[in-house]
Amino acid sequence: MTVSPVNFAGNIDQPKQKGGAVKAVASAFVPGLGQFLDGRNKDGAKYLGASVGLGAASTLVSVSMLRKAAQAAEALEEGAETLPKTPVGKFVALGLMGLASTGLWIANIVDAYKGGKNAKADAVVADSAAPVEAQKLNEEA
Repeated sequence: MTVSPVNFAGNIDQPKQKGGAVKAVASAFVPGLGQFLDGRNKDGAKYLGASVGLGAASTLVSVSMLRKAAQAAEALEEGAETLPKTPVGKFVALGLMGLASTGLWIANIVDAYKGGKNAKADAVVADSAAPVEAQKLNEEA
């Protein structure tokens, strides 16, 4: 059992938590950082992993498209009259990955903000129970 310090009013002092806005800003720069700051490591790892995965997938598709463009430029230099066809599916996939990345980024920020709000609400509930816990500590002593 951990004992929290009791202030002069008989209430147990709770450690101050960072607000939801701080965590939201942190998650805007590094996906999942706000969740890590909130102590929700699994959620932070999920957001970070999903962001890295989507970034890697879109990079692979982009590199593939750039290689195809380089082949087309070489064909033009060699005097080809027709260009190789660019698969439309890659453009669609890249657009969908961009939309998914944007949605994930927004969800990450909102979750970090709301997670901070929930932690603040939990602290308020803990504060309301503090006098009862302080009385129990006094009775045990």
